Amino acid sequence: MTSFPNATTTLSYSREILRSNVEPYSQRPKTLELSDRIFANRDVRLDRITTLGFDLDFTLALYRIPAYDQLTFELLRNALVDKLGYPAALREIEFDPNFIVRGVVLDKIFGNILKLDMDGNIVVGYHGLTRLSKKQISEIYSGMMIHRDQVGHRYVLMNTSFDIPKAYIFAVVVQHIEGIEDGEKPSVVQYEMLWTDVLKVTGMAHSGSLKSVLLESPEKYTHSGDRLCQLLSRLRESGKKLFLLTNSPWYYTDGVMQYLLSGKLPKFSSWLDYFDVVIVNATKPAFFLERNPFREVNPKTSHMSLAAVNTLERGKVYSYGNLHDFQRMMGVQSGPDVLYVGDHVFSDVMISKKKHGWRTLLIIPELEKDLQSLHSVSDVFSRLAAAKLFKLELWESTDPNDPGCPDLTALKQEVQALKQQLNDGYNLHFGGIFRHGERASFFAMQVGRYADLYTTNVLNLLNYSMNQCFVTHLRMLPHEIVPLAPTLNGNDGDSTSASSFSTTIPLSSPSLGSPLASRASDGTPPSGGLFSFDE
Repeated sequence: MTSFPNATTTLSYSREILRSNVEPYSQRPKTLELSDRIFANRDVRLDRITTLGFDLDFTLALYRIPAYDQLTFELLRNALVDKLGYPAALREIEFDPNFIVRGVVLDKIFGNILKLDMDGNIVVGYHGLTRLSKKQISEIYSGMMIHRDQVGHRYVLMNTSFDIPKAYIFAVVVQHIEGIEDGEKPSVVQYEMLWTDVLKVTGMAHSGSLKSVLLESPEKYTHSGDRLCQLLSRLRESGKKLFLLTNSPWYYTDGVMQYLLSGKLPKFSSWLDYFDVVIVNATKPAFFLERNPFREVNPKTSHMSLAAVNTLERGKVYSYGNLHDFQRMMGVQSGPDVLYVGDHVFSDVMISKKKHGWRTLLIIPELEKDLQSLHSVSDVFSRLAAAKLFKLELWESTDPNDPGCPDLTALKQEVQALKQQLNDGYNLHFGGIFRHGERASFFAMQVGRYADLYTTNVLNLLNYSMNQCFVTHLRMLPHEIVPLAPTLNGNDGDSTSASSFSTTIPLSSPSLGSPLASRASDGTPPSGGLFSFDE
């Protein structure tokens, strides 16, 4: 019979070996806070990355939240009233930064906003600002789930920070329509047309008014670039090529980057000097999928040259382009040589990873709020994991010849209460962006599948060596899990009724996916991925 060593003893022994080999080279003065860390879904070695690319918005340009969302919401709200004739009463509605969370989906047909788990099951639903009951959801959506192939068509993913104000203005307009007296309310509300109108005013804002305000008062809406210049300079000194790849137009890119980088370090006469290549109007994801030619941009006039682009030169600005020609002219040998940093799950991360094998670092500013909430729900998280372990071992110990079933009433009530506590600890409406109860969210599934690394802020790269190897946790499959607690409630081998379940059962296995289950003996969590995406 195989004898498994005590997990604590093995971990302690491994740490002693690690300490004796690594301590002489360690320069880190203290353990990083969770919000300062970079989390890994796949192992990535920075010393093997030859080229780093960056998006602009919510990546290099770190906007101040909720000021940025408030501004965007007001511009969209006023444009709906002034440009498209929506009711003037909408002007009285204020933005609520605590309602929508990143990663929800919007149903264009029924006008609902839904949160999905990793398998597409609907776990929360709202119509406007009104929460849908489980019965209401089941009446609208067969099986209370959405098939993945429908996401992106009828169902629109709110996958970026840009989407938060759009989703909220949609919700408040739906709420307003539902509150109209029957005589004035449309007999059939075309929610898809409402979403089209929201997209229309969003386009208006992003092509003009929003960018104008951001450029007029950058310090009000954008964090300074004091540390950004240090990061880019350090990356260049390590021998890596840097490029900027953004969908933003030249005038806006130049204005923002002037604010962030100009005059910060004497050795760079222009912000363009930080990068080997600068590409604006990239039209991602078309940049990764199509073969549009590069065009050189005149920085003074914003006009584009008709001359063919055969080389990409430092100090010049280019527009459009495609990945095939980019890699050829940059001398990129293979996809894994590139690490691209962006905030958009689809346009920045999914396509570059799936189609071309680039390494990816996803910026998720909202993760910082989830990490703060994580501390307040740590006890609830542990108790929920313990309850799941209790249920597992209870069923594993059930006699197959017993015609009855254990009484799970108390256990189910306890688990349901713990799930609600956990979700409310993150957000009272939709729960956390990465999970719902013990289940990973649809957004978490996407992050786990396509983002090699993820973090709250691009500046967190400054917290690591340029030779850093980001390492994932060992993720055990169900058949590989060895229960570490063979007894329940301290009864040696005795059958225990689920009705006597106690929430004081210790959390025994880190394989349950809890970010708190694998803490070190000093109480600090690991530096790898926070969540298990293979639940």
